[in-house]
Amino acid sequence: MLCQAAWTAEPIERGTALQGPTVPTGESTNAWPEDSAVAITGLDVGRSAADRWIPSQLLRDRAMTVRHLYQSAGADRRRGAAVLANFFCTQADYQDSVGAAAGMKAYYAWIAAGTQLGIIESAVEQLHEQQQLLQRLIESGVTPSFDLSSIERADLKLQDLRLQAQQQQRQAATGLLELTGLDLQEAVVERLDVMPTALDCDGLQTLALSTRADLQAWRNLYRCTDAGSADMLARALNTGIGNWGIPLPPQSRLPQLFGCDRSGCLAADLRREIWKTIELQERWIRIDVGEKCAHLETAYQRMELAAGLVASWRSRLERLEELERYGRGRPEEAASASAELHQAEAEWVMRRFEARLAEIELAESIGGLARRCREGSAWFVAAP
Repeated sequence: MLCQAAWTAEPIERGTALQGPTVPTGESTNAWPEDSAVAITGLDVGRSAADRWIPSQLLRDRAMTVRHLYQSAGADRRRGAAVLANFFCTQADYQDSVGAAAGMKAYYAWIAAGTQLGIIESAVEQLHEQQQLLQRLIESGVTPSFDLSSIERADLKLQDLRLQAQQQQRQAATGLLELTGLDLQEAVVERLDVMPTALDCDGLQTLALSTRADLQAWRNLYRCTDAGSADMLARALNTGIGNWGIPLPPQSRLPQLFGCDRSGCLAADLRREIWKTIELQERWIRIDVGEKCAHLETAYQRMELAAGLVASWRSRLERLEELERYGRGRPEEAASASAELHQAEAEWVMRRFEARLAEIELAESIGGLARRCREGSAWFVAAP
């Protein structure tokens, strides 16, 4: 069958919300105990999203249409149809990775939002308990000097963060269901563990130039364009070359009747256009991979800064609690510091999520993301 994938996705059991235990990032789910919850990793989501990605399906359908349309035509047109169908199929292979990336972004967005909500809910509950305790102390006359306004401000900040996280979770749930058909209630999902990794940007640029399916599609088209297929390909791709949408002028068969066939010149001209497209795309890929590497390195740095802020607030809270034990601290200061710590932890989750998004975008830019998901291998590549 034309363009049939060599791999078929296995069905994945469905669920509906981001709850339950977690598994380390990227671990295989092939050997879980029978009594455990269904385990769904980023690889599973990427595989499912790639299989359901509509642009890929449309390209493969168009390839089938072209092949069937010219199956009874002459040899040159059949060859041109085969070349064009292969072009669409190879472009579809790259679109698979675009779909996989979209699904994985929604998956990790859901995990990040759920993790943030857990932190915020715990912080709000703890803050309310501390607020009630201080209020009882004030009412009992033990001390009238507690300032509860700082706790109230911290509570308002946490409420705002909770609303944001709830909205992000709803959006991620909608996107994930649309892209993959997966719900995650009762599912075992990954922890949002992101480890900074040294990147070989030059090597990744070279890897992208050798593995990107969309670039390979143009290279194959360049090699297969000849006098027999040039006329058909030129008409089919007049909006594809440079995306200018400039149609070719109508041609008459009269010159061919007088022995003035210019198909050889047309093939040379078309190959020149395709070569320019290849050169342009190669430059764009180098720039894109370089920018994605720089973006990821920045995301790693921001993640480390957020971790440092969490450590600083933990140290501050420990110091305040120590002073309070010796009767020298103020309970409202410790309560406020505890709320700040939880906010810093929620921000740290967001920084880890941003780094994970940057990893996905780099993996997509390099190419082969869907293939790695289907093979069950590590989807993120830091060096060739």
